[in-house]
Amino acid sequence: MKRGAKGAPDSLGRTLKWVGAATAVISLILGARQLITIATDNAQRNRESAEFVALAQQQAARGEFADSWKSLDRADERARKATTDEARLDIAFRWLQDGRPGPDQPFSRITDAVVPTLDRALLDPNHPRRADVLAHLGWATFLKRRDTGTGDPAAQYTQALAIDRTNVYANTMLAHWLSWQGNAPDAARPYFDAALATGKEHALVRSFELAALRARNDENAEPELIRVANSMRQQNETLDTRSAGAVQAAYVRRYGPNASRTAQETIEVTPVDQLATFVWLIGMPDLSYRTEVRDYVMAMLKEATGDRPAALQALRALVAKLGGRLDEEFRSDVTREIKRLDREPRRR
Repeated sequence: MKRGAKGAPDSLGRTLKWVGAATAVISLILGARQLITIATDNAQRNRESAEFVALAQQQAARGEFADSWKSLDRADERARKATTDEARLDIAFRWLQDGRPGPDQPFSRITDAVVPTLDRALLDPNHPRRADVLAHLGWATFLKRRDTGTGDPAAQYTQALAIDRTNVYANTMLAHWLSWQGNAPDAARPYFDAALATGKEHALVRSFELAALRARNDENAEPELIRVANSMRQQNETLDTRSAGAVQAAYVRRYGPNASRTAQETIEVTPVDQLATFVWLIGMPDLSYRTEVRDYVMAMLKEATGDRPAALQALRALVAKLGGRLDEEFRSDVTREIKRLDREPRRR
């Protein structure tokens, strides 16, 4: 009886130990399962976040920036990651550069969405893209100015250049601003040239340069517009249809009927290159030309190169081909130039 009485507590102790051990094992199993669940859930959320970032990038590539921004919001809801922040900054830049809020929409539709992202990036004084961010904040200021009539982006462009004087965005956007303000093309050109010299975002720089010149729509911009087009031809670049139309109009104003002959001399591009660029221009399939105007300009360009006989022959061919279809005023212009070229011993 004594041994039995003594054995009961021992048995109970062993049981309690087993229970404790089992409880610990169960706790470990439950804890491990909880960790696995958490890890699985995090992996799932990270996967979904990455999918929404990829979707946002595809949408941005199609120019669907508002939808792209919503996809980034959904990515952040799943998991906020550095890669998402980087993608958001890239898409913010591209949305601002695109600068098209949609029909009858203010530019604030873009700027109000993206400026908080740019401001957040500036909270890091050592952000590797700080100059890029400042330049795009300046561009956002410019776009908002289109809505409100107020705002000066120059300070932000200058801050960006103080960080990186070769920054492609700051140079491009400051050049655009200088041209927009009505400064002579010579004021903007060094900044556009500096941007092109970086070898980065070449198509973007050209688009801003051409847009700035088109917006001016004055005689001072015409020589620069032809110079830029000539440079693009020499470098085998593509000229968009809208800009090609603007260059065509510049040629017609400078070499078409009743054009000022003194204006023809105020351009850096040689007559030979001007002729080559015009030939390149009229070969573009999306542009339409009145045949008589095209041929007239071509004749005047040939004269400018010093080939007076070729110019005279071109004008006579124009009359022979379209004589009965030329309106009276145009016929008078062509006849006057034929007489001038026929009696002049050399190009004026």
